[in-house]
Amino acid sequence: MPKIFVDPGHGGEDTGAISHNGIFEKDLNLQMADLMRQYCHRLGIPVILSRYTDVNLVESHTARYANEWNADVFVALHCNGFADPSAVSPGKRRLAAEAL
Repeated sequence: MPKIFVDPGHGGEDTGAISHNGIFEKDLNLQMADLMRQYCHRLGIPVILSRYTDVNLVESHTARYANEWNADVFVALHCNGFADPSAVSPGKRRLAAEAL
């Protein structure tokens, strides 16, 4: 059975993209990663996440953890954003997947 390592992008001070109604990409990524973990667990597929809480990890450590666990698959979860001056204040990005 393949071992899957899931890295929910961003976390801690790094919010990633922000939706027009204030949803942070980091939170969506973590929720999707946990759903993925639960689904794979029900199928008997071993999965671990790089983070289970709202923390920001050093990318090189994330890759090291995956390698130390001998993961067969590395999944980096992100939600794309786009620049739209009418969507949010300057310097912010709007989540493309706002419906989630």
